[in-house]
Amino acid sequence: MRCLKRYIAREIYTTLKADLANLPQPAKPTTSHLPANTTAIPGPNPGLCITR
Repeated sequence: MRCLKRYIAREIYTTLKADLANLPQPAKPTTSHLPANTTAIPGPNPGLCITR
């Protein structure tokens, strides 16, 4: 039974790996949503920034 489970897992892995390799690569996200001359200083809470 263990061999059957390993075989099924291996087949699923190789199939998914091949399918994911055929997908188109997503577009690169922009590096920042702030203007180029803006400096972001991390604030005390995660996700909160002070911009200057």
